[in-house]
Amino acid sequence: MSIRKEIYEESKSKLSFEDFCHLYFFHPVGDALRLNHEGFKALKLRLPCYEVDVIEKLDKRKMPGKHFIFLARFCRRPYYIGKNKITFFDEEEAFIFKLCDGDIENVKEVSPKKLK
Repeated sequence: MSIRKEIYEESKSKLSFEDFCHLYFFHPVGDALRLNHEGFKALKLRLPCYEVDVIEKLDKRKMPGKHFIFLARFCRRPYYIGKNKITFFDEEEAFIFKLCDGDIENVKEVSPKKLK
């Protein structure tokens, strides 16, 4: 079962799965777990989430593309990229980011996860 299907079932949404994906995820098709703002607002009410301040304080439009790619590969659960923070729906992922003070470059170095 895909992560999106699990999240859909956990959220107990009354929407169809396709509508759920279009409404909540940044990329509605596929397996990407980045949430859009609507998805973030809805899931944070239903699932535990952990916020980590980002050390770089960059606007999302100025964030290097390699950081987006890293997060897409690193995260096993949904995440949301806000203005000055990243919100994770996985305690371990949030802990690793918090341990590195929200610096994505440091997270890459200490992450025990093997990336694709």
